[in-house]
Amino acid sequence: MTIDAAGSAVTTADAVDVDVASTTSSSSASPVTAKTLSSSRADDDGLDMELSCWERLAINILRQGSVPEHVAFIMDGNRRYATSHHLPKVQGHRYGYEKLLQVLKWCLHLGVKYVSAYTFSVDNFNRSREEVTYLMDLASSKFAELGQHNGFLERHSICVKFWGDLSLLPPDIHEKCIELEAKTSKYPAKATLNLLFSYSSKLEVSQAVDKAIAAKSTEKQQSSGARLTWSDIEAQLYSAGTPPPDLLLRTSGETRLSDFLLWQITPETLICFVKPNWPDMTLLDFARCLMRYNTFKSSLQSAAAAAAHHRD
Repeated sequence: MTIDAAGSAVTTADAVDVDVASTTSSSSASPVTAKTLSSSRADDDGLDMELSCWERLAINILRQGSVPEHVAFIMDGNRRYATSHHLPKVQGHRYGYEKLLQVLKWCLHLGVKYVSAYTFSVDNFNRSREEVTYLMDLASSKFAELGQHNGFLERHSICVKFWGDLSLLPPDIHEKCIELEAKTSKYPAKATLNLLFSYSSKLEVSQAVDKAIAAKSTEKQQSSGARLTWSDIEAQLYSAGTPPPDLLLRTSGETRLSDFLLWQITPETLICFVKPNWPDMTLLDFARCLMRYNTFKSSLQSAAAAAAHHRD
């Protein structure tokens, strides 16, 4: 494990072997039993029916440890997946969408409250016209599909929020984003899916600063010498009101953040880089990151306890 410039813990997910038994046994939660499995099935309102038997078992074991409240994904490697399977590169994005739905099911069953997915960056507009057009068409069809009555989001009570500069999108796509966000806001949300679409962290912060300055001017506080605070800026971010990510996972083996949630990452965010391309990521890959999160959280708690003892 290393520490990045922001102070967050960074790990490559296949770098260390983690003992499942030692990870789960460190939790004070009761062991998995038939009663536990039965209870969780009742609580998940049919979600279990969309998971395989071994997925249910594995996730119920993982639930006995610490579950992150907010998990963020850099879904990298769609085009490389397509190339490795002798498909047109753009086809990889369709498989990437299907993987996102599968990962959402895992997160819902685990009890994760917030999932943030990097779906399209502002820099992606610089890709070929063919690919950008394909991605916009795919987004249009999938947003409509997600918003259908009794669709995936409604069945699982997932509220969608878009983080990004939607004004850069084609007008019809922009409108579908607004419609999907408004429709899902009426659901009794069990979880929130943040879709980072037309997103840039640097642009987000820049716009937030501008908005914070404008708000200060409106309040006529600048004349009294009031200065911007971190809280002023955070209140204007797309992520306002959302806790920072506990776990950030990037696929494809790349070890960079690519202008993703640079403000929101904290020293208590575990960053995991895994080798598989996004469509190839398995529950085992995800589980390894979750086990590392348990180890990481335990180390944070131990450090906090030691610091408190030292102060006393």
